[in-house]
Amino acid sequence: MSKDIFYDTDCLSCFISIDDVSILKELFDKVIIPYEVYREFSRVTILKNRVDELISEKFIEVIDLKNSIKSIQSLTKYE
Repeated sequence: MSKDIFYDTDCLSCFISIDDVSILKELFDKVIIPYEVYREFSRVTILKNRVDELISEKFIEVIDLKNSIKSIQSLTKYE
């Protein structure tokens, strides 16, 4: 069973700031963040670099929440 979790900036930044996401990796297969959260991390170079590292490891996935919501709405609109 895949264990994915959706995170916001506050919680995830605590783990990234201390450079220890091992607890998250033990609990979850993947962390999903909206693009807006990624943009917040991009304001601080050291955080952005670490997030980019985790993205390249495929541990963090960035999604476009606005487009995802529009896709879901368009699918349910005709049901």
